[in-house]
Amino acid sequence: MIKAQRDKEIIISVKELVPALEQLDDHELQEVTTYVAFLRFRTWQTKQLPLAETGNLAALYAEFGVEDQIEAEASRQEYLRLLQAEDAA
Repeated sequence: MIKAQRDKEIIISVKELVPALEQLDDHELQEVTTYVAFLRFRTWQTKQLPLAETGNLAALYAEFGVEDQIEAEASRQEYLRLLQAEDAA
């Protein structure tokens, strides 16, 4: 499964990651998806920022801010649905 080294760095292979993901519930998968999107954005941003002009930064943040708001609202709605299902059970 997942192995930790002395410096607490986590080493995991793709073969180990897939079964771990398959065990997650929908809410946890949504959190993983959101985090992966963040990692991709951060990687893209790191590559783009040295090339971006200061004037473009506000537009970039606004663009991704809207996407973040949409994703946050979808996550809140899913969380509410899960809470309601739990209350109904």
